[in-house]
Amino acid sequence: MKLKNTVGILVSAAMVASAAPAMAQYAGSVEASAFAKRYDASSSRDLDHGGLVGGTLGYFVNDNVLLNMGLGTYNNLTHSPSGFASDDADGRLSHLEAVYHFGQTNIRPYLSGGFAHQELDQANS
Repeated sequence: MKLKNTVGILVSAAMVASAAPAMAQYAGSVEASAFAKRYDASSSRDLDHGGLVGGTLGYFVNDNVLLNMGLGTYNNLTHSPSGFASDDADGRLSHLEAVYHFGQTNIRPYLSGGFAHQELDQANS
C-alpha cells in the first residue's frame, strides 16, 4: 500500500512539473480563478463563522506585474448579539491588487499590495 502511494505522488509531481511551461505568465495574458474560504469572525463582533466564495480576474501588464481584481460573497454568517435572537448576515468583499513576481522560474515568489472593501448586511435584531 505504501508503494502505491509513493508511486502516485511521484507521478502527480511529474505531471505538475511537465505542465508548468503551459501555465507561463507573460505580458498580455489573463488569469482567472475561483476560491472558497472559511471566514472565522472575531468574537468581539458577535458574528459566528461563515463561508466566502468568489473569483478573481487578473491581467499581466508585463512578465512580472499582474493587476488583479476579485469579488466574493459571504454566506451563512450568523449575527448573535448578547441578549438578542440570532439573525443571518450576508456580505460582499471586493479587492484590487498589484502583484510583482520575482524571477522567471517555475516557482516564482511574489510581493502584493492593494485595497479591499468589505460590506456586511445589517442584521435585524
